[in-house]
Amino acid sequence: MGPLLSKKELNAALEKLREQYRRFGEKYDRQVFNLDRFNERYMQSLRIGMPTGHFLAGEVQTFQELKQKAEEKYAPPEERAVSDKVDRMLEAFAARTRRYPAAELCPRADEETCRLVGMLQLFRDNWSGQLPPPRRLPPGTEVVRLAAAIEERAFQLIVPGAGGHSRIVGDFIISVSRITAGEGEQAALKKEFFKETGFFLNLVRDLLEQLPEGAESTGEALAWVEEALDAFRLREFRLRSL
Repeated sequence: MGPLLSKKELNAALEKLREQYRRFGEKYDRQVFNLDRFNERYMQSLRIGMPTGHFLAGEVQTFQELKQKAEEKYAPPEERAVSDKVDRMLEAFAARTRRYPAAELCPRADEETCRLVGMLQLFRDNWSGQLPPPRRLPPGTEVVRLAAAIEERAFQLIVPGAGGHSRIVGDFIISVSRITAGEGEQAALKKEFFKETGFFLNLVRDLLEQLPEGAESTGEALAWVEEALDAFRLREFRLRSL
């Protein structure tokens, strides 16, 4: 389970990215490494309420792609030592999600979202069988309430429909693919999709924790879900009540 960044560390990470945009802008091309555009995207993410960790994850990936292209065009790749926690975490944001396959969605779906859907497909295929249906649990208990909430959300989020995707994934693809959907709306749609996934996985985690001990597969499923929650930074998306 990876360490979480504090607010101070998130601010340090933002400033680190700004510093990199300045440095590489001076070294290569200020139009490519455009700090003003970076700041505009950050302010837009604040306006729509996107968690800073999600914003950083996408921006780190964008910066690394720009850096690679610039180095290939202007100079041989340079060695870069990672000497502190902020640097390690910036690179880890992108690396964690690459453990999961990228589902084929649409051109406007970024890599992180494609891998989120890939993660949900893995969960459906490999671990959803560990979740007991509500009818097999004692009536009126916390576990049966959790199982019922999970069953309802699973139908919307992970059960494929006629088009091969679940209802929520299909709606996301349609909405984000609209010609009129600008960057701000696309980011808001991504946030809502991640939020729904977080609600679902946190419910799954709570249920698995409360199931009777003894089944090794249940423990394995819980560990897998814990890792996915950290990889996609979904722990904050919890329902207040059922």
